[in-house]
Amino acid sequence: MSTNETDKPGQAVAHAHHVYAVASGFGLRVIPLAPPYAFTLGPDPAQLDVERNTAAGDLFARLTPTGGGYTSKTAEDVPSLYDVVDVTAGPPFDRWWIETTAYRVPLPSEWQAVAGGAVDPCVFDLIGPDGALMFVQVGNTIPAPDALVGPGQRIVNGGRDARSSWVELRYQHEGEEWAQRHDIVEAGPRCLLLTIQARSAAFAACSSAHRLVLEGLAASGKSTGADC
Repeated sequence: MSTNETDKPGQAVAHAHHVYAVASGFGLRVIPLAPPYAFTLGPDPAQLDVERNTAAGDLFARLTPTGGGYTSKTAEDVPSLYDVVDVTAGPPFDRWWIETTAYRVPLPSEWQAVAGGAVDPCVFDLIGPDGALMFVQVGNTIPAPDALVGPGQRIVNGGRDARSSWVELRYQHEGEEWAQRHDIVEAGPRCLLLTIQARSAAFAACSSAHRLVLEGLAASGKSTGADC
């Protein structure tokens, strides 16, 4: 990485493509210029790495908050930070969150928030180690957990606690057993459906990231989503 810029957040500029998920934290809001793009925590959890995919290649930048401003570094072949993201004033969260118009979640370490530009069935995916995956869907009705069981899946556990109603499943995929869990979080008139899936052997290792996202998941803005 080459460029090292020190700056303060400015005003958002008009984008050629709509961006449905942004990163917010430490008084900053980071808005990629266009999808597809990905957010990852840097070596220091206060740092944010952003990668934007373009026809000419991948563009990389790293932001480090600095008490009301930030420093940035970009890859050698990236002319400027502003070829990757805009940075504006944002909420004073003490960690990085991924925000949409309908909800926000904390970004776990070693997981990548990947946004391809679509909104259906979800705005972005959280991709973890060994192919693990988490995503959120937004709906206007609250389903029964057993209504979320798909063909070839079997229920191995389930229940309801202070945070969610949930069901845990097992199923076969390409000769391996996979685990999947759905958490239904009531958020006023809507529901937020958090799904995590991973190979069964690796499912327990995802528990801390899942707990962080589940406990942090919060509604915001308005939704036009279909039923969960």
